[in-house]
Amino acid sequence: MNENSNVPDNIAANQPPPAAKPSSTFSVTSLVLGILSFVFSCCFFPFAILTSIAGLVLGIIGMVKKNSNRGMAIAGIILSAVALLIAVVLLIAVVMYSVTLPWEDIINELEMEFSRALSGIII
Repeated sequence: MNENSNVPDNIAANQPPPAAKPSSTFSVTSLVLGILSFVFSCCFFPFAILTSIAGLVLGIIGMVKKNSNRGMAIAGIILSAVALLIAVVLLIAVVMYSVTLPWEDIINELEMEFSRALSGIII
C-alpha cells in the first residue's frame, strides 16, 4: 500500500476497473422466453410455439457457453419444452375440432339467418 493513499501499489490510478464477469444473456433470455411461452401456452398457443422454440434454442446455447448461468438455462429449457408440449397438444385439439365440425350445416344456417335479417330490413 502506498503511504499517501488507500490504493495498493500494484494498481495504477489510471487503469480501468477489472472487467466484469461475462453476462449470461442467452440463459436469461431463455428463461424469460420460457416463462412467456408457458403463460401463453393455454390462451395464445401460436405465440407460445414461437417463443418456446426460441427459448429452447437459446437455452441450449446458454448451456454450451462456458461463462453462463446453467441453472437459468436449464429452467428456460424445461419451461420452454413444457409450454411447447402444451401448445402443440392444444393446436392439435383445435385442428381436430375444426375438422369435425359440420361446416355445410353451419354455412346453410348462417345463410338462412342472413336472408331472414335482410328480408326484415327490406320492406
